[in-house]
Amino acid sequence: MKAQTKQSFLSLSFLITFSGIGYLLTDEFLSTETLFGHENHFTQSWWQAAHVFIGAFFLVALGMLVSEHLRPKLLSKNLKRRRSGLTLLSLISLSSVSGYLILFVSSSNIEEIIELIHWVSGLFFAGALIYHLKFSK
Repeated sequence: MKAQTKQSFLSLSFLITFSGIGYLLTDEFLSTETLFGHENHFTQSWWQAAHVFIGAFFLVALGMLVSEHLRPKLLSKNLKRRRSGLTLLSLISLSSVSGYLILFVSSSNIEEIIELIHWVSGLFFAGALIYHLKFSK
């Protein structure tokens, strides 16, 4: 795998995780209820915009990673890190699909479930990536 591809993917992984956590914190803990209803934190829309913007580049970097890293590793006989790599791919897929569904689902009950799936899969992705890079043998 090219060093530039790895660096791009890791940088974008950090940025998308950071912006997602920023959005999660402002949405869940910094929003307030006022006399006139729910009021979002003033930075919440910026966190969300950054997360969506970075997400597009993250998926492009993932595509580069698939062709340079994932396909050759799956076709090789070496099983090193295969399980954690497939776990990462599953979490990214789940997070990507749920992220797009958040934009299009209009039922509030279903939207809450999809948001929870998106948050959990995104947070597990960060931990699984660290495990894949450092501890998986």
